[in-house]
Amino acid sequence: NTGYMPRGKGRAPKQVVPDGDVTKEQLLLKLEKVKASINGLKSIKKDKTFKHPLFGWLNLKDTIKFMGIHTHHHIKIIRDISKQ
Repeated sequence: NTGYMPRGKGRAPKQVVPDGDVTKEQLLLKLEKVKASINGLKSIKKDKTFKHPLFGWLNLKDTIKFMGIHTHHHIKIIRDISKQ
């Protein structure tokens, strides 16, 4: 795994797509929630698995890795949009 997610290849599920514009403050709050979720995973049993809608079952290590890669992917998109 390279840790790279190509942009524009996947579509977000309807339930996570915002209805309108999102403020910088809302994005920062959401990012803090994601960080807390990732940190919370560190206290879960190592043999726990999680069902990803596209990749199927992931173990804890792969789940944490995916969440980091996915979050970084979105941070890059946010930075690009904010430059416009």
